[in-house]
Amino acid sequence: MRLIDATYPIHTNIRTGTVMSLANTATGRVFSAFLSPKFTEKLLLDDRIRLGPDIAHPLDAKVVEDMIEETRTRGMSRSLNHPTPGIVAFSAPVFDYSGNIALAITIMGPTGTVDTDWDGPVARALHDCAEAVSKRLGYRRSL
Repeated sequence: MRLIDATYPIHTNIRTGTVMSLANTATGRVFSAFLSPKFTEKLLLDDRIRLGPDIAHPLDAKVVEDMIEETRTRGMSRSLNHPTPGIVAFSAPVFDYSGNIALAITIMGPTGTVDTDWDGPVARALHDCAEAVSKRLGYRRSL
């Protein structure tokens, strides 16, 4: 994980080594969407157990399933005020030469300061960045 701190303070932080929820975070949903379902199925169940309702305020399983499918369709994930109220995040996958997800790039900021539109400048810039890194890793989109 590489963390670039914001130039202005926000009311949350992430430390290197933090294990992100697969269901409740934009970053986690990117991995849930693009890793093998056989691999993530058990991890998603473990996620609910590991975090529990007092920590993660877990989303309903059907909501999570719909969000993961939306992530596949859109090619990125978005979190609006969940799991952290007042925080917006977009996350996009980076693929390697074999077409496997290698990492995710996530941008986050305070609600009201980050454009949350799927086609807005933040989402477009993140998408373009993830595609550029994927290309550098040898990924070629199949037609």
